[in-house]
Amino acid sequence: DLHSFPTRRSSDLRTSEIPFEKEALDSIAKKSGGAMRDALSAMEQVIGLGAINMDTLSGVFGKVKKQELFQLIHALCEKDGVKALSIFHDVSSAGKNLSNLLKDLIEHFRLLMVLKATGQSFPAELNAEEMEFFLKQSKEISMDSIFEVWIFYWKGKNDFDGLKLRRRLWK
Repeated sequence: DLHSFPTRRSSDLRTSEIPFEKEALDSIAKKSGGAMRDALSAMEQVIGLGAINMDTLSGVFGKVKKQELFQLIHALCEKDGVKALSIFHDVSSAGKNLSNLLKDLIEHFRLLMVLKATGQSFPAELNAEEMEFFLKQSKEISMDSIFEVWIFYWKGKNDFDGLKLRRRLWK
């Protein structure tokens, strides 16, 4: 069961004295898309670099750090294009996977909208520090701003997908 992956691997890693962060194990489980073999393979790849933490995952999988997401979301919702492009450029220049960035943005928006709409916390998905950031951000950003950015994102994605389709048809 992939949901038990972080808990079961935590026990194994403590026994073998390999340093790890639970958040990194959760991220590996999510990245594997439900396939236990993929999760184990990804974990072994990260272990080869010495420790299972978010910095290592960032390097191996091009994973964007949560703080970068919070800053980018804030800039987008504040309509600060210069800051948003600067953050996007920094993430891209650091070799981060931009596809991961977009997936992480979607997940971030989802959690932010649910938190904003219901006031519920997400103990299974977020650590205490992240929850604090989400609570702060949900108070600073209006639901209208979230929807504006969300709609802008989907229009851009659809335009990009249409452009890729036209290029394929042209070939």
